[in-house]
Amino acid sequence: MKKTMYFWALAALVLGAVACNKENAQNEPAPAGEKIHLTVKAGFDESVTKTYLDGKKVKWSSTDEIGIIDALLEATATTAEKKAAVQKFTISELSADNATATFEGEIAPGLDKYYAVYPFDATDFVSASEGYVRLGFLSSQKASAPGTFDNTYNSSVALLKDGELQFKNLGGLLKFELQDDNVQSVTLKANDNGTIGGVYYVTLDDAGNIASETLASARTSMTLTPKAGGTFAPGVYYFCLSARTYTGGITLNCALSDGPNKTVGTTEDVVVERSKITSVGKISTVVSNVEPVTFPVVFPMGYDATGAGYNAATNEWVVDWSQDAACVQSTRTSQLWTGHHGTLYSKDQRQAYMTWNWADAIVATTVKHFIETSNSAGYKISVVGVKGIWTGDYFEFVLPVKNFDAGTTLSLTMPIYTRNGPTFWEVKYLDGATWKTTATANLPAYSGAEVTATATWAIPFGGAAASATIDTDQTVEMTFDNAISEGEIKIRVICVDGSIWSTGENTVVTGKTGPSPATQNGTANAPFYFWNPGNRDNQAITIDIVNI
Repeated sequence: MKKTMYFWALAALVLGAVACNKENAQNEPAPAGEKIHLTVKAGFDESVTKTYLDGKKVKWSSTDEIGIIDALLEATATTAEKKAAVQKFTISELSADNATATFEGEIAPGLDKYYAVYPFDATDFVSASEGYVRLGFLSSQKASAPGTFDNTYNSSVALLKDGELQFKNLGGLLKFELQDDNVQSVTLKANDNGTIGGVYYVTLDDAGNIASETLASARTSMTLTPKAGGTFAPGVYYFCLSARTYTGGITLNCALSDGPNKTVGTTEDVVVERSKITSVGKISTVVSNVEPVTFPVVFPMGYDATGAGYNAATNEWVVDWSQDAACVQSTRTSQLWTGHHGTLYSKDQRQAYMTWNWADAIVATTVKHFIETSNSAGYKISVVGVKGIWTGDYFEFVLPVKNFDAGTTLSLTMPIYTRNGPTFWEVKYLDGATWKTTATANLPAYSGAEVTATATWAIPFGGAAASATIDTDQTVEMTFDNAISEGEIKIRVICVDGSIWSTGENTVVTGKTGPSPATQNGTANAPFYFWNPGNRDNQAITIDIVNI
């Protein structure tokens, strides 16, 4: 999947401030070491400090907590001292529409000024010598549903003045919309490599407005994940981040559940202001900039048109197969390998390719299991092949497409040759999110054979490499019920049972052991070649549409 950079238009929505009214306070002198009870009534006027956005209005949630700081400390104070100085106030009453809330808690009397922080954070403090309030942004943020943002990451501060708390937001919100349901997390970074959050020391003037802010500890990335795990539902989401101009824009890296990461962003400056939402538009994780194939898609094998053969070492569409260091014959003796190996491209459409995939780790160290560019008969047999096949191993074809209609039927034709190799193979294709099979139940190994399997093809025994004339082309059709507006067709040709081998004409042997097949002259048995000895001059794997 290609990584694509988008350029979004920027929009800003100005939001108002929070008003917190002190309803009553037991501010009579308290005995030494005791605290007084305080009740604070708080309301909203379209502020971004809250977690639940109702259109442009913001409402309290029942779990919201604020902190009021009732002791002056320094940054060097212990964690326990800081925790003791931040008093938690919780909601005791919500209005019917959640627009206002009553907070209650206890504080120690005696300070000239009291500062409040939202959300509650036991690590916040007020500096005794400098008079600043410590606030911070979390680098790991969570969203519970589209249209919401975490009540623990949008830091705000207020000065208790004339019986009221007027909260001021330290940062702003970056808004984006996910259009697909396959995003597991989104990581935000600034293209200028500057901070997007961190810890700040904030001072307020006598009116309770932010007078200054000093960055004490920078964070250069933030990650948003679904609160419940899994993937995000499509919809609008937010990051809360530092208010500044992001010179050169920002980048969002989306981790996907079904493929490589998708990176999007803008190179234009992004301006984030306090108490404002800056929108950077929609994010689609569907494969984009696809170069679709034109059918038929052909992978030529063996001879070229002049009969001179294809040189695997010099043809660019073959060389990635022949140079897979993990699976070449000379090194495949002592290591364990899984996953795909070798990439064979279509000669004329390099966006289409085939890989060989090992289903199980190879455990024997004395038997070679490897990719071949050709066997001892050279280009007469095929450009590529493999040895050491076992149950579950498969070839996979990947074809990029656009506007691929539902109901389209494709045919796959493969020239297949084996001697002393697995007989039964199954062809599967990815239709939407489901792998569908073309296998037939009780397919005989050859006409009249008692040995059967659920398979698409029973590969015939090819005879001697130089003299066999049997036609080994195998063909299957598959109909796709799901359209693909832009994406990939995937087809797998899978070894059904590595213990059943074709060992002669109308002869199969069962009970072979694996997943390390028996040796033959020090190398693996179970060969598989793309070759049709009955049609040497016109050999190819071909995938085509048959119902247009």
